[in-house]
Amino acid sequence: MGWGGSLFFALMLLAAPAGAATLDLTAGVEEPIGRYLHSLAEPGAPLSPQEALAALEGGQFSASQREVLGFGIGAGGHWLGAELQNSTLFPVRKRLSVEAAWLDRVEFYLFYEGRLVASNQTGDRAPFAERGNNHRFFVLDHDFVPGQTTLLIRVETSDPMVLPVYLRDQDAAAEASLFEGYSYGFLYGAVGSLLAYNLMLFVGLRDNRYLYYALYLSAFLAMNLAYTGHAYLWGWPDSPVWQQWANPLLMMGYILSGWLFASRFLDLKQSFPRVYRGMHAFVLLLCMLMLLAVAFDNRTWALWVAFFLVVLFPFSMVWLGALSLRSGNRSAKFFLLGSLSAAGGASVTGLAVLGVIPYNSLTFRAIDIGMLFDVVLLAMALADRFRITQDAKVKAETLARVDPLTGLNNRRAFYELVAPLWSSAQRSRRPLCVLLLDVDGFKAINDLHGHTAGDEVLVQVAHTLRKGLRSSDIASRWGGEEFIALLPDTALEEAARVAERIRCRIETMAVEVGSEAFACTASIGIAVSDVAGGRLEELIGKADEQLYLAKQQGKNRVRYLRVESAAEAVGA
Repeated sequence: MGWGGSLFFALMLLAAPAGAATLDLTAGVEEPIGRYLHSLAEPGAPLSPQEALAALEGGQFSASQREVLGFGIGAGGHWLGAELQNSTLFPVRKRLSVEAAWLDRVEFYLFYEGRLVASNQTGDRAPFAERGNNHRFFVLDHDFVPGQTTLLIRVETSDPMVLPVYLRDQDAAAEASLFEGYSYGFLYGAVGSLLAYNLMLFVGLRDNRYLYYALYLSAFLAMNLAYTGHAYLWGWPDSPVWQQWANPLLMMGYILSGWLFASRFLDLKQSFPRVYRGMHAFVLLLCMLMLLAVAFDNRTWALWVAFFLVVLFPFSMVWLGALSLRSGNRSAKFFLLGSLSAAGGASVTGLAVLGVIPYNSLTFRAIDIGMLFDVVLLAMALADRFRITQDAKVKAETLARVDPLTGLNNRRAFYELVAPLWSSAQRSRRPLCVLLLDVDGFKAINDLHGHTAGDEVLVQVAHTLRKGLRSSDIASRWGGEEFIALLPDTALEEAARVAERIRCRIETMAVEVGSEAFACTASIGIAVSDVAGGRLEELIGKADEQLYLAKQQGKNRVRYLRVESAAEAVGA
């Protein structure tokens, strides 16, 4: 070797990366082996395995200082290299895996004493069946003979180039796969159950919020299945073209469905029309950019748009949730908490995939953890909104049945409540009484003391009437200054005693309005029916006749009438 060759060899030694440790295959390393790897970006045309081996041996590769190597979106072709040492006397079987399911092209090469002893070319550009195994990641199983083996891996992709490389025993690989299977099964089961439940709620209630939430959950499942490789394994194994575009397009679908749900759940169009229009325009703009990326077949562009949205979207939801909560939307607190959880998870995962923060199983699956909390909290938000809606309906129904001044049933509610009691009394031939009460001189009270005083009289009379009746009796405001009460299973004499007691209490009560205090009286008419036949309106009419007679006879008194099959009896 001449002077020039010696100088070249010396320069290659100087260029060789420091810390170029050899990986001991018997050490049982469970974490990614990135710190044992060296990397080389292809300067132009792809290198052959032999050229890459020469470059590795010549010190042209750079040593890694991280467990997981990352080179960003659209990084071009990269080579990874490592020296593997089997210090035993027997072959050691290992599984080599690159556990990023979205890579376009992954090539494994193993050299022993300068000879290529094993290789595997795989990736998302080829149909799944060509991988030669039923694994969502890119793997190569190999028996490493005693001595030193050189590992080379070539990766090419338009997607984020994140390279978690593992070298595990078969048992450790199976255990890791089992753990991932259980964890993803739990995630998909939880989200799928909520999806089915909300679809059923939509069918039953016809509330679009449940449909949009179901779409949001469906979009998350589709996106997650795509970027984890499960969808290519189970869903479209023979569609590599769609697999290339699945990640950015399904990420976009996740964003759009989330925006639809948020805008509907928070009522943005009505509550914040300017915010709604601005967000709507922004989403449409990004959709146009995605369509242009598809039209020009530029996946790198599409991925940048998608990842930008995935990181931005949860924070925009946090802002919308806070805005809605400040405006008084009670259910927005659950939405805000869920959005915070999703924002944190999506940001951590997005930054890890882009190589901004360290990539590991926790940072990669942070979006799963965040979304799990998010879907549960959003389900709570929907449940809370449902309770609010139901409470509002109950309140509206109550207001439609209750007199707002006195709190008694109104005429409509009286008929609804009395109908079954009337039917039961007719069937069982049990006595039933109706009391009709009218405040004496009510117009004069209004004229002399004012309408506020008149209202106070009605409120106190209603209170006295309610206190004078049993819990099984039904009292209502009949209209104006008139009140009605139905007393089931009550004889005439007992009803007369009840009415007289109420009349006396009204006569002795003092009505105070400001500095004024005055008294009032009431007249009561009673009718009772204890035989089958007849109509409720007839009985009320008889009570009204007795009330009229009480007024004619000087007011502040009780009059009653018995309705029988052939005769009437009147008592005073």
